[in-house]
Amino acid sequence: ARVIVTAPCCHKEIRRQLDSAHSGGGGDGDELGAEHPLAEVLGYGIFRERTAEMVTDTIRSILLEIADYDVSVLEFIGLEGTAKNIMVAATKRPPHRGRSKAEKDALRSRLHALMSLVGARRQKLAEWMGEVEPPLESSLDSHGSARGGVAAQGGPSRMPV
Repeated sequence: ARVIVTAPCCHKEIRRQLDSAHSGGGGDGDELGAEHPLAEVLGYGIFRERTAEMVTDTIRSILLEIADYDVSVLEFIGLEGTAKNIMVAATKRPPHRGRSKAEKDALRSRLHALMSLVGARRQKLAEWMGEVEPPLESSLDSHGSARGGVAAQGGPSRMPV
């Protein structure tokens, strides 16, 4: 699409990962301990919810930038109307103005740093775009054989899961 305008919702995927990482329930060594820079913020449920919203919308915005969109994030209605008042507007860059490999690599580094900071290991749009590998179980069929997808096709791994 040349233009995308959306009011993002469905922040539950990152919220579950934040909850798990904060509570130590991740089980993979990535739990956010008391020394984590966001430990105090994430210790309160309402802040964890709002952090999940901001992180999810930021991940989506960075992914749009990687896909050569110019992105604006703005408030489209006052907080008195709804707490979910963010709009993401993206305009596709013409091919001759696409981002360089170095610019896209820098965006990928920012994406991975953000996800790492909050203990997020998965995000569906990032998986679909090949920016993170899907969890192992989603790249195997019921017999344990590889099926389509970046990991199964041997594509480059940009972020371990």
